[in-house]
Order: sequence, then structure tokens, then C-alpha cells
Amino acid sequence: MIVLPTLRKMLEASLAGTASEAQTIALFTPPGALIAWASRAQSSPSDPLRAFSRDDVRMVVGLAVDYWTQECGPVSEERTLMLECENLGRLVVVPVYADNQTDEDEWPVMLLAVHGPADADFDQLAAVANGPAEDLAGPLASYPRDILNNESPIAH
Repeated sequence: MIVLPTLRKMLEASLAGTASEAQTIALFTPPGALIAWASRAQSSPSDPLRAFSRDDVRMVVGLAVDYWTQECGPVSEERTLMLECENLGRLVVVPVYADNQTDEDEWPVMLLAVHGPADADFDQLAAVANGPAEDLAGPLASYPRDILNNESPIAH
């Protein structure tokens, strides 16, 4: 079973357990519903004098959902989306699939984004993202398919 406080601790541990420049990690659905997030950022990307907030995380999630929908869509193999934004820094987005997903055209159950400063190494950010994405595959498989909404985030 997946419990929100446990998710947050897992995300915090993935940030703390690395020497990378990853500042924020967020888990969300393909349509953009924020599930859990953790941050060790000392300042906001939009205002260095202000602490990184939930609104900043939502901005990261919105950008990630928009680009994932446009660039990746449903995929049968893991893909990593890497973005470089002038005012935000670098962002890596990876899909989170349940172990029991078999249909090639299924959308990932969730997406996971890792944010870092403009000079962060993309490979290090991707390594931070891939750990929790793999760890969640088993627990997500225990949920019935009708509970996990894996439809396209694009409105029909």
C-alpha cells in the first residue's frame, strides 16, 4: 500500500541520498494532479529571496505535464524527458509504470520530475528520478486498474 507520508519520506531520501544538484522532486499524475513532493531548494527559481513553495512545485509539474504530453505520450519503454528553462533551470521527467502494465499504448500511472539549477547535470538528475520510479512500480501493481487513472491527460 502507498501512504502519502511514506511517499514524501521516500522522495526526501532520494534527494538526501545523492550528491547531485537536484533541488526538488515531485510525483504527479499525467493530467497534473500533484501527489507528493520534496525539496531541498533554498530559494525559488522565480525569486531567489523567497523559499521554494508549493506553487513553485506546481509550476514545475505544469511544465512537465505540458511537455510530456507533447513530446512523449504513451510509450512502451521508459523514456526520459529533459528540459532546460531559462528562468527555472533544468528539469528531468520520467514515467512511473506499475509492474503489471502490459499494454504498449497505456499512459504511465504517474510521472516523476526532478528539478535542478541551470548548471545541474542531466544524467545526475535522471539518476535521482529513476530510483523512486523503479521503487514505485511494485506497490502500484497492487492497486486495481480501475483505480489507477492512466488515460491521456489530453481532454477528449
